[in-house]
Amino acid sequence: MPTDQRKIERKALLGDDPDKKYIYKRKFFALFGNKCCYCGTPEQPPSSGDWSVLCLGQYVPRGLGGHLVPGNLVSLCKSCVSKRRNQHPKDFYTTDQLEHIQPLLDKERDIFIGYAPRHIAKPETVPTDKAGWDALFDEIYKAGSKLSVTLEITYHDFGGEQNNRLIDTERYVRSGQNDGYLDAYCRLRHERRTFRLSRVLAARDPSTGEIIQNLPQWLDDRHQKEILGGQPQYDPAETTLVL
Repeated sequence: MPTDQRKIERKALLGDDPDKKYIYKRKFFALFGNKCCYCGTPEQPPSSGDWSVLCLGQYVPRGLGGHLVPGNLVSLCKSCVSKRRNQHPKDFYTTDQLEHIQPLLDKERDIFIGYAPRHIAKPETVPTDKAGWDALFDEIYKAGSKLSVTLEITYHDFGGEQNNRLIDTERYVRSGQNDGYLDAYCRLRHERRTFRLSRVLAARDPSTGEIIQNLPQWLDDRHQKEILGGQPQYDPAETTLVL
């Protein structure tokens, strides 16, 4: 994989904020017990900066088509990264190691908030029928970030209908700075549906009465507060949009 592509994937995964990079890595390595998943070499989290022994390795290496994305990340020491080279996971890890790693690959998706595969953001992939939305739901379920929150929204659906809905979110995916998708149970339709954030005309948190001005940012900060354990940086501001 070209160096430029690695940089693009790393930036998409960790972002530019040094504090958030540190939080992501601290949570990620903690998931793997703060040690290399192959040889067991430990490293305690530094108080700041980067790790000197452990690094974000790829479960399926680049030479076999792997990418630096949630669901394909493992905690490896730099020595084991060199030792692994382009070996297939089944050729490199023991059976016990594979059984230990597999469930962690699913859990790590919830560490990297706001991450979305690049293809989700492409306009040509926006669904035009039910089958398309079902496929998108599967994509969100696999790649999205878990977030359980109840919202009141005014929604303009694909068919041109506009109405108020009460939804219970389960997962969300960010695609671009101000858009993304929510997988949620819609109490109006009594079924699970996928909602595009750019079609949400107004949103309110019924538990507090807060009018949400920037829904994508609010979802990011809510996720950081509830799942990553960080402090929200969202500064709520009321708007004239009322449900």
